[in-house]
Amino acid sequence: MKNNISGKWNGVYTYGDSYPVEMRGREVGFHLECKQLKGVIIGTCEDEESKNIFEQPASISGVFEDGYISFVKKYPHHWSVDEKRKVRIDKNREAIEVQYVGYLNGSVVKGTWSMSVAYVDRLGTITNVEFEGTWMMKRE
Repeated sequence: MKNNISGKWNGVYTYGDSYPVEMRGREVGFHLECKQLKGVIIGTCEDEESKNIFEQPASISGVFEDGYISFVKKYPHHWSVDEKRKVRIDKNREAIEVQYVGYLNGSVVKGTWSMSVAYVDRLGTITNVEFEGTWMMKRE
């Protein structure tokens, strides 16, 4: 099914070198379900890290063509983890979008993910930080 990615998938995403040393290489399991119509994909994604934070899964939307996939994952609300590992949810802020790209090879998709986070420090300076990692998923 090289031309269709519709269905249920199980996978992991891994934190990359842009994260603190203690998080690098950490894997988080996820379940993704999507439908494809004329190269456009839409669906949902629930991961082990956020499934107990939100009442609904993250949404995904993107494209799939000739084995290449590119989609954006967006959680229901903005959320972050502070330096003390406390989860912070802000329903008044737009959720951060996570960009996923990859290639389908047989029944496995592998690729990279990235996201850009802007924050204001104590001096009022806006800083943009890029985070990245890898991911893979297999058909159920």
